Amino acid sequence: MDRPLNAEQPADVPVRPAQGRILVIARLVYADAVEWVPVVANRWTRTHVLITRTVRGADGQVRDDALWLRADDVRRCIRTPRA
Repeated sequence: MDRPLNAEQPADVPVRPAQGRILVIARLVYADAVEWVPVVANRWTRTHVLITRTVRGADGQVRDDALWLRADDVRRCIRTPRA
């Protein structure tokens, strides 16, 4: 699977163990599309969140893929105004 264009590692990566496993929704930006996908947040800073997503590789194997996103690209829920 392609790496999202909005993946961005923070300048200071926390070295402590995972801070938790929180189910969240992440915005992943690709050259041809934007996806909102369910993922797990494992670590975070004020500005970034380390997420883990399950992907199927070119070889057909399923694996976990971890990447950092800006905190603005990660939500616990998506809320839209009611008509």
